[in-house]
Amino acid sequence: MVAERGAREGLLPCLWEGFPLARVAFALGGCLLLLCLCPRVQAAPELGSPGALFEVAVPVVDQGARTRTLAERAALETLLKRLTPAPGLTSRPSIAGALRNPDRYYRSASYAPGGAQSPWQLTLQFDREAILSLLAQAELPAWVSHRPRYLLWLVEESEDGQRRLLDAEHPLARAVVEAGRDRAVPLAVPLLDLKELQQVAPWQVWGRFWGVLKPLRERYGAEGELILRLRAEGDGWYVDYEGEGLPMPFSGALRTEAPAVALRAVGQGLADALLERLALRLTGEASGIAYLRLDGLEALGAYADALTVLEALAGVAEVFVLEAQDDAVLFRLSVTDTPERVLAQLNRDRRFEAGDLSPGLAWQGRWKG
Repeated sequence: MVAERGAREGLLPCLWEGFPLARVAFALGGCLLLLCLCPRVQAAPELGSPGALFEVAVPVVDQGARTRTLAERAALETLLKRLTPAPGLTSRPSIAGALRNPDRYYRSASYAPGGAQSPWQLTLQFDREAILSLLAQAELPAWVSHRPRYLLWLVEESEDGQRRLLDAEHPLARAVVEAGRDRAVPLAVPLLDLKELQQVAPWQVWGRFWGVLKPLRERYGAEGELILRLRAEGDGWYVDYEGEGLPMPFSGALRTEAPAVALRAVGQGLADALLERLALRLTGEASGIAYLRLDGLEALGAYADALTVLEALAGVAEVFVLEAQDDAVLFRLSVTDTPERVLAQLNRDRRFEAGDLSPGLAWQGRWKG
């Protein structure tokens, strides 16, 4: 919901020092005109590579009604596990009720040949607002912002001390990547081509020389790295892992006789840790107010785009336009989570360049579009 409100005297000078109050009526009138002229389109689905976050594909054996119903339920459960870290998800009455009627929550469905896995694949595109409403009613948090990509380095040490890097085709690398994909957490295994092998040696990965690895982030559009070290020990394996550039600490170690199963568990653990850290409260009345100044809104389209993005942020209950001056707009957002956690979504979506804060503002920066 968007509303344009006049500013109470004395508030905006604290938030936006030096703004001439005589221009308020003109600025707000301009905002109303923009709202009338701009086509209001629903925000594009946030992506969690390798596919749209709200799109789920399920293998099916046929196109019968019973098979489809079961597939729809499985797809909805998969989506909910992508979005919320809540334990015992399916035991909650509202979620159990939704799983009995999954057709209420998706917008489109299509079949395609299933390849080697199954005769068919059913792909469902779920309705973002319906799903977020379901999670809010169930009082569950959700992570629906941009999903960052991380580089996955796997280095193996044999019993004689020889070390080698594992590429994306190795079964152990695939186990971790597929676990991340199941939860819409994109992981990229380096190509290990000649250029990379000249930059990075197995001993450097084993020694966690993060400074050597960091320059490769740009090549893969990654925000950080996860190193998995495997060492053969008789009939078993010792596995440890540690992340760098993640929004939370993530490390551990275990011994296993089934390394693929263990590494898949590491991938699932990473997804769970990210969900716990980045999921936002959606429930109840707005619990806080965030003041946001955006510069760079020179064109009509940029203003409309920014407004649409702000409205679609998880944890935003209402958006108010307070003032506009030149290419800058001051917004007041009613939020259900802390202002910092809600507005951090703008950084993850790479559409906002944060600047130095002014007193009274939760955030300020330039809109990049």
